[in-house]
Amino acid sequence: MVDSPSQCAHQVSQAVDQIVSDKARTGQELKIISIHLGPEVNASSCLARIRVVPDRRVGNLVYGRSLRSGEPDSGQGIPIFDEMSLSFPVGSIQFTVADVECHSEPEVGGYAPIANVVWTWLALPPKADKQVFIEYLLAASRRLDEGYAHCQRALTHLSRPQEMDSTSSDRKWIPPETAFRFRESAAEAWGATESMCVSLARVVRMIVNAQRAIGTTIAVPDEIARIESAATAIRHAVEHIDERAAGNAHREGPDSAVSIFHQADLFAAGVLRYAGHALDIRQEVVPALLAARRFILQAATMHGATKILPSPIDMPAPIEWRPYADRKAIAS
Repeated sequence: MVDSPSQCAHQVSQAVDQIVSDKARTGQELKIISIHLGPEVNASSCLARIRVVPDRRVGNLVYGRSLRSGEPDSGQGIPIFDEMSLSFPVGSIQFTVADVECHSEPEVGGYAPIANVVWTWLALPPKADKQVFIEYLLAASRRLDEGYAHCQRALTHLSRPQEMDSTSSDRKWIPPETAFRFRESAAEAWGATESMCVSLARVVRMIVNAQRAIGTTIAVPDEIARIESAATAIRHAVEHIDERAAGNAHREGPDSAVSIFHQADLFAAGVLRYAGHALDIRQEVVPALLAARRFILQAATMHGATKILPSPIDMPAPIEWRPYADRKAIAS
């Protein structure tokens, strides 16, 4: 993977599906156009796969296009025979972020990683002309993915002490190894929560500042606005935990400063508290992360929800159907 989408060279590979042969001649179908990154056309370089269908035929020249948004997919491909030529004029191959996002598998809670989705969308032609716009959204996407990963790790470890406690048949006697695992999970939960807060606060700040930084016109989600103050304050506390341990905090007294170490509600109810601020991981943080994902995708597509390959793809007769890795044509 190159350093930024602005350095991408794009190529197109035609993936071919065999169809049933008749007695007169052997035909083949083209169902997929795949857009690749760089000169090597292989599985690791694929950016997106676009479903294509026949558009019209003029003599032995067949014109193809991508499946339109909302158009039912009949499963039909573009039938090609040896004497035919195939052409995809400029504008005939269109794709949306959904063609990229469909490959991102949702995790627990319905969240799907977004950094690679945004990178791929911005890498596809035509590319955004402002590098600040690209880097800003990519950075926010990475922080968001990390924030969600830490959030789920925190929730997983927070549930373990409760599970161990509920399965204990004798509350008066807990084996030492069980007590050790109990405290180990508590420490893991606390650490993951702190890491979550660092990533979360940065994502919140980048979304709130996106209009000024990259010119977005998208409203800041309510889920983000509601936690902005708490996320910022708690992030400062965990990032400067050494100062808080000594009772030092800007604009806060010693009691408020050391309150970051008093997290009974975190283990009892999944609520992180600091100096009068509170963050409910399940009820506030998870919805905010999902809202942030929607915001970033909207921002990535605000210059156009549909992209069009800027160059035609022409395959004159006779079309040579070679293996997938060998089929390629310059797209930009």
